[in-house]
Amino acid sequence: ASEAGIVLLLFSRQIANVARFAIMRDIPWITEILFLLSFALMFDWRQIRSLRFEGWNLTFSLYFLYVIYVGIIGTPNLFRFSGVSNYVYVLFILPIIFALASNKKIDVAVFVRFGVYAASFLSLALLVVITDGFTQLKNINTIYDGNGVAIADRATLSQIGIFGVALFLSFRPRTKADVALLCVSVPALAIDLVLLNRRSAFLVIAAYFLLLAVYEFKNIRFRLRYLWIGCGILAAVAVFVLCSDAFRELLLHSIRTMFNAVMTFLGIDAGDKDPASLERIMAQREAFAAIFSFDLKEVLFGIGIGSQIDYPLLQSMRDGGIVGFAL
Repeated sequence: ASEAGIVLLLFSRQIANVARFAIMRDIPWITEILFLLSFALMFDWRQIRSLRFEGWNLTFSLYFLYVIYVGIIGTPNLFRFSGVSNYVYVLFILPIIFALASNKKIDVAVFVRFGVYAASFLSLALLVVITDGFTQLKNINTIYDGNGVAIADRATLSQIGIFGVALFLSFRPRTKADVALLCVSVPALAIDLVLLNRRSAFLVIAAYFLLLAVYEFKNIRFRLRYLWIGCGILAAVAVFVLCSDAFRELLLHSIRTMFNAVMTFLGIDAGDKDPASLERIMAQREAFAAIFSFDLKEVLFGIGIGSQIDYPLLQSMRDGGIVGFAL
């Protein structure tokens, strides 16, 4: 049950987004309910009753110390940076650590299998919803219901593709049904990613393939799975490009926005500036300014949990200083 709980925790926000998107209305507390259900599954309650955490290890200890550290350091700045939600978000790691540590052993193969099932279902469900039952092709951004309430966003939905690709590459099909599932879900996931047009998702997935090619390509079984999934994604995109003018335009738009983002980030004048990249450049400069400030105390110990930065290593250095980064 713990493996299913981890998968549910991983996909809780995505399940909630797809469900709200499907019925085009808000579903109060659905994400929170899914989170609570995931914790109920993740905890080994026999271990909790006896206050034993047999799965505790050095990694959990370092995470625990880091969260406690930046939490204490950041308490004086809790309202200074409008960081209450970020503060709660970081402290949310603590129950996750205890839930995982309550399990003596987590079966990675079972986790990957459950994850593949979840990613496959969500990829197919999202494709049906985003194309309005295969009747239209369009990019989406934030989705609102009739009352103007945001019910889904492409940043969260694109994580289905990010998690899905990682899980598919780790999955070892055992039956023909497993192979058939991948044959359907991999193309669906590829089309979802193009329609969502989330550049960060493309970059993360490209990094997956690059890193795995370097570290795992000597494994012949992995090599075949790697090539099969990569070719499946490319084939699905190629078929849609050939068969749909609308999809071709969406793909070209994705390529143009990716190019503009890279050029903007590198400071190369190539025409249109990308607003999102400009925001990230400003956030990066602010983070460096905070890290390398003249206040030795902030350089050494950080400023605690504050505003969110899109760069995890910079975030840890800014929040915890040299001490927090070392943890």
